[in-house]
This record gives sequence, structure tokens and C-alpha cells, in this order.
Amino acid sequence: MNIGDLRQRQGLPLEMKIIKSIRTIEDYYEMYDGDIYISKGGVDSNIVEWLMKKSRYPDIECVCVATVEPVENIKHNFELGNTLLKSTISKKKVITDWGYPVISKVVAMSISRYERTKFDYVKDRRMNGYMGRNGKMYMTGSIPNKYKELIYAPFELSEACCNKTKKKPLSMYEKISKKHPVTGEMAEESKGRQDNYLKHGCIMHDKKHVKCTPIGFWRAQDVMQCIYENNIKIPAIYGEVIKLEDGTFKYSGEQRTGCEICAFGIMFDTERFVRLEERKPFIYKEMMRGGKWIRKDLHRWVKFRPNAMMIWSNLYWVPDNKGYGYKFVLNYFYKVIKSDKVIK
Repeated sequence: MNIGDLRQRQGLPLEMKIIKSIRTIEDYYEMYDGDIYISKGGVDSNIVEWLMKKSRYPDIECVCVATVEPVENIKHNFELGNTLLKSTISKKKVITDWGYPVISKVVAMSISRYERTKFDYVKDRRMNGYMGRNGKMYMTGSIPNKYKELIYAPFELSEACCNKTKKKPLSMYEKISKKHPVTGEMAEESKGRQDNYLKHGCIMHDKKHVKCTPIGFWRAQDVMQCIYENNIKIPAIYGEVIKLEDGTFKYSGEQRTGCEICAFGIMFDTERFVRLEERKPFIYKEMMRGGKWIRKDLHRWVKFRPNAMMIWSNLYWVPDNKGYGYKFVLNYFYKVIKSDKVIK
């Protein structure tokens, strides 16, 4: 599939998208003899469950990892009778061992790999990109210039939190149940998801992992229109779907949900934690307060800034029993990106 094919699918009327998505779920069910489940979380997977109930197989099991979802999503999934899983490791433990989820999964992963590798050529690739066989330079997996200063930060960044607290429980569930997931991912959400959709379409057949994304070609506006026109019940944290004067839709509450202490995408939604403070002050306080210094012997025992004196030893900032210590982390981040925002 090419980008033109995807754009054509994304431009289909909602009625046709609903029919195509239901057929995809049915084909996937028959392909794996019913050994499938719906991975539930927020509103997008809620639409997948609604589509499932309109298909020939309305009793597919829905599974939610409760420990990474807002309480409103957990309550909604519980009321629908979904299976609730929990993580075997705490978020504080993951952040202490691997690092804070800040900026994006790709950037946090690149910085983490840079800091933990023993090899100079890997460091160079993370900093400067790499040359392909065709002689062209590629920056995939490299650290953007505006975030390179975070290599010298007195805390670690990592994408591991989602992997350890959400993906691992689902992976364990799949091994035990022998079932394959159906998710509410959409190609428009990120370049990575778009690339995956262009490569696999709605059903990914992979030696390591099988997955179905029946609404992969939908847009966020399609999801809201479907909820609005079909009076679909959604978690309270989103509020209700409102139709605007220009014909588009939006939620009266949060536009996106997920783990409430996650700072991925904070540069695009700078008021996320302001809203969290207003809505759930206790969670906000626990997130911002606390923090302590510990020693870690990574491959870069001491941090150096090029052509400058040593600035940090092997001391790292991590959560403690008082809280997650995000106040220090986010203020450092805002300083690096030269933002006037300060958390007091």
C-alpha cells in the first residue's frame, strides 16, 4: 500500500468505514479461529468494541490494563464487563531503573540508547544519523538538535515505562490465552503507526507478533462523528462529543487519555498537567513532589559536555516514596528548550 491508497481510505464516508472495519474484525476472527481479543483503553478502542458488537462475533473478549489508565477509563471498562489486568511492576520502579517518559517514545529511546551503549559508532549514529548504502544520510533514530542537551541531564529518559507496565501484561496474557490483539490504533496518530499501516494494512501478519487495527484508516474526526451519531457511551473523562459550527467535532473534556503521569507529547500539549492539577490535585501533587539522588554506574560513568568542564557525576534524579519528582525534571526540560514555563 502507498500513501495515496491510505489517503483514499481515509477519505471514505463514515458508513463505508464502519462496514469495512466490521468485515476486517470478522476476517481476523475467522483467520485465527476466534483466538482474538480487543485491547481496551480509551475512546478509540471503545469504538472497536462497538464495531465488534455489530459484527457476527459480538462476544470477543475485551482486555484492559487497569494500572495505566485513568480511573474514568477503568470504571467504564469495568461497567462493560471487560477483563482488567494489572502490571507486575510499579511505574516508580520502571522510572528509577530506566528513566522518565518525556518528549516522545522515539526521542526518549534514542537518548536512552546513547547513554547506555558501550560503542562509539552507536553514539555517533544517535547524534549525527547514519549513511545508507545509497550514499544518503538518514536521521532515523537520531536525537533532534533541540533535545541533544538532555544527554547531559542529571536524570534518564526512556520509553520503557509503557513497555513494562502496559505491553508486558498484555504480552503475558497473550502467551497464556494464545489470543491475538485487536487495537484502536490509527495511522494518523504518528508517523510510526502510519508506516506500519502502509506496510501491513489492517491486519499485521508477523513472525513475532500478529495484530489487527480495524480502524487504522479512520481519523479522529471519524471516531467523534461515530460516537455523536450513534450515541455511543464513552468514559466520563472525555465529556461528550460536541459538533462545532464548522461541522467538525471535539470532546468537551480531554481530547486524549492515557497514563496520567506520562509526559510524552508535553511540548504539544503544554497545559496537560495544568488540567490534571484542576481535575485531580492529589495525583498532580504526587507526580510533582518528591525525588531523590542515587548513583548509577552506566557506561558513561561521568557526563561531559564537549569542550567544557565536567558538569555531572554519576548521580541521577529518580522518584522516591514521596512522589515521582517531575517538578525537577520538567523545569529542567523547559530550561533546555528555552521555554518560559515554570512549575512552582
